[in-house]
Amino acid sequence: MPKLNKYNIEARYIPSLVCSVPFFFFAYYYLTGVGNEFWSSAAGLAIGGVSLSAAMLVTMANFCRSLGKLIEEKMFKDGLWFPTTTFLLDTDTNLSPAYKKSVIKKINDKFNINLAHETEGAVANRRAINEAVRRINSMFFGKNDLLLQRTIQFGFTKNVLAGSLIAILVSEAGVVVSAMANNITALHVATILLVGYATVGLIALASMRFIARHYAQALYGEFMASK
Repeated sequence: MPKLNKYNIEARYIPSLVCSVPFFFFAYYYLTGVGNEFWSSAAGLAIGGVSLSAAMLVTMANFCRSLGKLIEEKMFKDGLWFPTTTFLLDTDTNLSPAYKKSVIKKINDKFNINLAHETEGAVANRRAINEAVRRINSMFFGKNDLLLQRTIQFGFTKNVLAGSLIAILVSEAGVVVSAMANNITALHVATILLVGYATVGLIALASMRFIARHYAQALYGEFMASK
């Protein structure tokens, strides 16, 4: 189990907990009668009530992390279309031309990486910028509160999106099972969960690029302010 640092708690475990509700839905409506002798025992309560919930939370967090990483890679094409890369391209207008030149000069001075002729937008140029950005990120890893907060915001949103996709699938299964069992109350709950997680997922999807831009602005701002 990963250590409980600020990032893991806020960006991994909270999203996984929020998106685990459909699993609890199944446990409440369809598993309460399973193994009554086991669940009623003291040992069973300890294992089922605490250990099983913790195991599910960690498992959900790992699923969200893996799926979230896949979504990020597809959305930003392995970082080549991430704002930290695109901000330095000639065609991008988020930073002024003068500021871009200052960033590129400092990258050259700091890391001996010359990006002066790598800003036209070709894949090779994007890859060169992305490699330089990794060096900048390594400068501030675990050392800058602003960038940590931006990283947590992005990680939280990414994992909520991933968790919502999982929750939507489980909620859909809940709708089908409840309809087949003619359990009207459970059907209503499952439908509400389905609509709710679909809405949350859409909001998270729309927010990812916005938060990524804010991270890029913060990263270059901190980089230019550093010695």
